[in-house]
Amino acid sequence: MVDEQRSTIGTLKALGYAWWQIAMKYILYSLLASILGSILGCAVGMVVFPCIIFYAWNTMYTIDTIKTVWQPGLMLLASGSVTLVILATTLFSIGRELREVPSQLMRPKAGVSGKQILLEKVPAIWQRIPFLHKVTLRNIFRYKKRFFMTVIGISGCSALLVAGFGINDSISSIVSEQFGAIYQYDAAVTADNDALSDPLKKLEGVTGVYEEQDLPVTLDMDGNKAAATLHIIPDGTQGKKLADFVHLDSLDKEPLTVPEEGALMSQKMAEKLGLKPGSKLTLETADDQKLETTVADVFSQYVGHQVYVSQKTFDDWHVAEQPQDVYLLKTSDQSDDFEEALGGNIMLLDDVRSVSFYSKLQQNFLDMIGSIKMVVVVLVISAAMLAFVVLYN
Repeated sequence: MVDEQRSTIGTLKALGYAWWQIAMKYILYSLLASILGSILGCAVGMVVFPCIIFYAWNTMYTIDTIKTVWQPGLMLLASGSVTLVILATTLFSIGRELREVPSQLMRPKAGVSGKQILLEKVPAIWQRIPFLHKVTLRNIFRYKKRFFMTVIGISGCSALLVAGFGINDSISSIVSEQFGAIYQYDAAVTADNDALSDPLKKLEGVTGVYEEQDLPVTLDMDGNKAAATLHIIPDGTQGKKLADFVHLDSLDKEPLTVPEEGALMSQKMAEKLGLKPGSKLTLETADDQKLETTVADVFSQYVGHQVYVSQKTFDDWHVAEQPQDVYLLKTSDQSDDFEEALGGNIMLLDDVRSVSFYSKLQQNFLDMIGSIKMVVVVLVISAAMLAFVVLYN
């Protein structure tokens, strides 16, 4: 605006107006725009965005009604910072023009002189570029300030867009990978009875049963206690049947079996602890008993922290705490009515503690992913709007 109104500024200066009177027009314009933008930004940032995020999380959890807390300090800090930067830019622009005499201001401003660019020194390429493209390339390097502002601005927008779409692509396949490729079973039954395999196989709709033992353990992650599940797999032929219910693949996509010595651990858990095959792994039971072993390999896993050991390894620890019996079930139907009826029949068996159907867990994860996608959409739209503003200017 200051560049476009050079002749007006020169005329006002020639008529005797003081520099501060001329500058006040542009300062007030910037100030009003900053104040209105700050009001709109605070309204959107502190009311609209929290509501979107609240709604997203509310699809997974039962949360009380949203409460907006008045934060004048935060609002003033953000708004004041923006306003000061814009006013400083305005004063710099108008101050540079007001230093010139009226006769110079009333003349058209001389354009920036063009220079030969590096690409022109490569005739094999330069001669094949269309004329309009040559003009564009010259102008890009002619106005270096605009060039760098555009590059930096669009780089930031592109980073936001890549982050948004990257988050979306990273989480979109989690459910199918975890509950389709890795977990091959449809339900899990926990019990205080190690003789339920045959009764479960006799239930209508159950096509396969695998028995293991699980023990909840904790591990130290960056000074914080993290929960994990220790899976105790039977030795011999029964242990090899695990592959029909859970596919354990290495990070190189090679199938893994539970070794007689050592442990298999999930990928995220290994990354958090900084462990790799051959490293020492320490787990802790609810009775504060330390369990130490060696990491045999790391397997792909997207949900939770899991450790698999053989029955021999577990027996060598002489764990005082009693693990719980877990039965993995394959079913012929995954409809709600079938699972409700099957769940009722399972709960009638002796010593059954709980039944979990993985179709429900899948739905929970889909709801969670849907909520994250909503935040991603907000991020992408904001980045696109920012890119438009940068390019428009």
